[in-house]
Amino acid sequence: MRTEKPASGLFLSECSQYFQSCDPAPSSCFYCFLQMGIINSHCQLVDLEGVRTELRHLKSLNVDGVIVYCWWGIVEAWIPRKYEWSGYRDLFGIIKEFKLKVQVVLSFHGSGETGSGDVLISLPNWIMEIAKENQHIFFTDREGRRNTECLSWGIDKERVLRGRSGIFRESMPTFDTLRIPLH
Repeated sequence: MRTEKPASGLFLSECSQYFQSCDPAPSSCFYCFLQMGIINSHCQLVDLEGVRTELRHLKSLNVDGVIVYCWWGIVEAWIPRKYEWSGYRDLFGIIKEFKLKVQVVLSFHGSGETGSGDVLISLPNWIMEIAKENQHIFFTDREGRRNTECLSWGIDKERVLRGRSGIFRESMPTFDTLRIPLH
């Protein structure tokens, strides 16, 4: 249950609650999620001092690391094949200062548009422009309902995204340029 939602987005009460019952064996690691809205749609860190405060608190709880969502809709938001990692680079630098480990979730879908969360993170804007002309790029269930947070698997076969396919394969190598130590 989420009872506290600090400005920087960490759920400290949730982390504290589970950490106290965590197995203290050296092989056990405990990670807390950073909330999705910590990086804005222009790939900028939202609240630098708030992040430092929350990471300091997590460190005091002996948390081993944090889990960070990296959103395709933020990183390649405006122009195809133009990747902007600056906010994440800043965030990972701060996490490193606190000697916390990082686990990354590369998220190639949107969040919040269908009531799935508090923070609205869409697919890249250039994808949403294509969708105005071709709604078939979105995942569609058997009843014909489209999910505008998720692309159809068919986009890898049909080059409907300005000649692109293999979106994941193209985007992931750019993540490697960050050179962050992942655990």
